[in-house]
Amino acid sequence: MSDQQRIDQIILFSLLEAGHEDDLWDRELGPIHLVKYVYLADLAYSEYHKGETFTGVPWRFYHFGPWAEEVYLRINPVLEDIGASIKQISSPKVKDDFYRYSYSDDELYNELLNSLPLDITGPLKKVIHNYGKDTAELLHYVYRTRPMICASPGEYLCFMPKKQDQDLEVEQIQEQKLSVKRKTLKKAAIETLKKEMADRFKQALAQKKEIPEFIPPRYDDIYNEGIKWVESLAGDPINKEEGTLEVSPDFWKANFRINDELC
Repeated sequence: MSDQQRIDQIILFSLLEAGHEDDLWDRELGPIHLVKYVYLADLAYSEYHKGETFTGVPWRFYHFGPWAEEVYLRINPVLEDIGASIKQISSPKVKDDFYRYSYSDDELYNELLNSLPLDITGPLKKVIHNYGKDTAELLHYVYRTRPMICASPGEYLCFMPKKQDQDLEVEQIQEQKLSVKRKTLKKAAIETLKKEMADRFKQALAQKKEIPEFIPPRYDDIYNEGIKWVESLAGDPINKEEGTLEVSPDFWKANFRINDELC
């Protein structure tokens, strides 16, 4: 069951975090950015809480990545309530107008920073700093997150925890045991490589010959005919065509897209 208060907190924190950016351009976020940052907050939280999300929202793989209608519907009420700056933008490239929000309040920011789990604020600060309102880069990032990779369009997303601490501890012990052996092998490999390089250098000096005088190429008719012949090997030029590309639904579950250990 979703928690509206927590949804509102993440929306506010995301906008306030963007308000701390030095670049005024990056301080403005749109609805699509805020939705994705709430998703990333849930993702970060779930990795340390046995797959349980912070907001409890049922996320789905929709047109522009992870989507939850109830998060989207909370944006305007939350931001209007605090008096955030709302900019309406029209563009001939898109059918409908779109909006950008900005807001700054150090007291509210610090309050949320102290009340929200560090599992959320740390990762969220990082991604907002990295992507801000760069829609293309942000979408590329969320499309590569684990729940999205393991889902097909229209499916609900499954959040999973990271490996258990015990498994990580076992891996660390095994890594320590291997480190001594690796260092020994690495040292031996470096000594062997140094000897081989020295031998090659001596051989190259022994076989060194005088460099022949550079003769520039002749750009004459024979040269031009040769270029035409090489280009003709590529075949006839490709004609420009337009059409619709249909992708099989099996693509989303293909082995090259999904790592069995990941999902």
